[in-house]
Parts: sequence; structure tokens; C-alpha cells
Amino acid sequence: MRTILTTVGTSLLSNAAKQLNKKQEELTDEELANYLRMTDPVQATAETNSLSRLLWEGDHIVFLHSDTLEGERCARLLSRHYGRNGYKAEMKRVPDLNYQESRFKMRGLRSLVAALIEQIEEEREKGREVIINAVLNNWGPRSYNSGGGIDNERGEKTR
Repeated sequence: MRTILTTVGTSLLSNAAKQLNKKQEELTDEELANYLRMTDPVQATAETNSLSRLLWEGDHIVFLHSDTLEGERCARLLSRHYGRNGYKAEMKRVPDLNYQESRFKMRGLRSLVAALIEQIEEEREKGREVIINAVLNNWGPRSYNSGGGIDNERGEKTR
């Protein structure tokens, strides 16, 4: 059994807005859910793109989202989407991970690392393998396997 810790950005909002020719703040949750359901996962969002290459049947997904309304919204919609597709999915807020540059540098990144460590320890106690799916907007998906080694975009070990 595996748990995939996935960082969440706001590509769901930006990609859906572009596709539906609307402003991000005009998009309803129903429109976003339909967008996720109807769009090729590779094209829909950074998160769905990377997960399309990593997910195995029975995987548990934890969406780690920023301390913002947009981050929470995207994580909630992604969690529901994957839950409806048969995966156990949940979301966790990362305190202080927000748009304020000073807080982001001083607290946000530390909070993200602390959340990752806490989640890894929790999942390992359950006997689950943990994969960190650090979604990086323009650099492509990369996952970090808790067993050591970096997986490339095809899910292959690179060392």
C-alpha cells in the first residue's frame, strides 16, 4: 500500500479559466468538477498530470494545500474528484504557506517540511510506502520515494 503526498497549487483554477474562457473568480465548483471529469488528466492540472503517471490501484492520496482560499478550494475539488474515482483522498492545510513573501520564507516552507515529515511518519507507522509528489508548475512532475531515490515523470527510479 502506498500514500502519495501531493502538493497543490492553483493550476486547476488557471487552466479551467483559460479553457472555459472565464475569470478564475467566476468559476463555480460545479464547473471545476466538470472540467476535471471531462479533461484529459495530462492537460487538466499539474496535479492530475503527475498523478496520472504515479497512481496505482489502492493508493491513498494526501493533498497538501496552501493556507489560502484558492489552495483549499483546489485541494477540496481534487480530493473529491479522486475519491469519486475510487481512491482514498484527503486534504491537509499547510499553515503559513501563503502569498505573503515574508511569511512564506520564514514560516511557510518550514511548515511544509514539518507537514511532510509528520505525514511520512504517520503513514510509515501504518506500514505504507510514501511517495512525495512535489508538483512544480513549469518544471514537470517529480516524485521522491521515501525508500531513497528520485522517480522521473514516468515513475521510474533514477538511482
